[in-house]
Amino acid sequence: MLAKALATDLDPHGTRVNCVAPSIVDTPMSRTDLGLTESGFDGQPFPVHRPEEIAAAVCYLVSDLARGVNGTTHVLDFGALARSAFPA
Repeated sequence: MLAKALATDLDPHGTRVNCVAPSIVDTPMSRTDLGLTESGFDGQPFPVHRPEEIAAAVCYLVSDLARGVNGTTHVLDFGALARSAFPA
């Protein structure tokens, strides 16, 4: 909602506001937080983003290709949000 509110407020000034919401990104901090400092994310049962993938999403959003994109949240989670949490 913050991105939407800011996008609405700043649109008259020509400023676009979007949000990038990734799942786990392979960084030294995430490795430490998850106790994977030695092994890293190799062999984990879940996909992990590389930092350059997140940077590419941000580069798209600041490019002219996304000039019509404003007030959105771009969820980068390998489709996890789209899958049902219902175990049936």
